[in-house]
Amino acid sequence: MIHGDYQEGNLFFVDDATGGSARISDIIDWDQVYRAPRAWEVIRTLDLCFALEPRSVRAFLAAYRSVAPLPDDALDTTAQAYSWMRAHDFWVYDHIYAQGNTRYQHYIGPAPFVPFTDGWLALRATLTS
Repeated sequence: MIHGDYQEGNLFFVDDATGGSARISDIIDWDQVYRAPRAWEVIRTLDLCFALEPRSVRAFLAAYRSVAPLPDDALDTTAQAYSWMRAHDFWVYDHIYAQGNTRYQHYIGPAPFVPFTDGWLALRATLTS
């Protein structure tokens, strides 16, 4: 089972008692829970929370992998599936135009469409160098 919407808006933080940095104390908003590979949640998070920014992605993956293994090939395979789904999914348009929910308009930018796999491959090159 994965959360389905793991992003900063659904996380609560508390200061680490040892004087270190803050740590996640709770995760809320479990209405999108479903069965999927852990890599799916990670890829989605790297896209929506970190916009594939290399420094942030590197830090997140290092922290994640300190708790649970996550091989590069699992991320690569999942990135391909995620890219296909994002390119063919109309959920953003449905929310904005059919439901009138303008909260999602930031997902439609003035920049041309770039498949997720293009960004993923560029990021992967920086992660392995």
